Amino acid sequence: MAAISALPTAGRFAGLAGLVVLAVGCWRGRHWAVSAGAAGLLAGVFVAGLDGAPVVAVVVGVGATVLAWDAGGTAIDLGAQLGREAPTARLEAVHAAGSLVVAAAAGGLGAAVYLVAGGGRPMAGLALLLVAGVALVVALDRA
Repeated sequence: MAAISALPTAGRFAGLAGLVVLAVGCWRGRHWAVSAGAAGLLAGVFVAGLDGAPVVAVVVGVGATVLAWDAGGTAIDLGAQLGREAPTARLEAVHAAGSLVVAAAAGGLGAAVYLVAGGGRPMAGLALLLVAGVALVVALDRA
């Protein structure tokens, strides 16, 4: 309990807990745990944004959360289809690189639009960016 109280924000705790759950989900091959861990990471980013984190940091956090969720799900699917002992590092790296390009383009565009048209309403813009990140995760999960 002392370690939790020493953390500066609840966002860091939620993010750390989400990271642990996501890693365990990848290790055990459980999609629900990977999704729950990504939700914890996203909650950490959301709380950090409410605590005044810069918009660019929030956008990078949301993008990294989506990438971690996507990579974890892909690794589980590959393990189920090809076997856990199959050499899939190259395939996973190519998939992660492609996802990174898409996330960077979407995040860069979102951050640019926010910074240009922010108009002094950072909380509304932050909330919309986070809702868009959640919608992206939900859409990718159904695909």
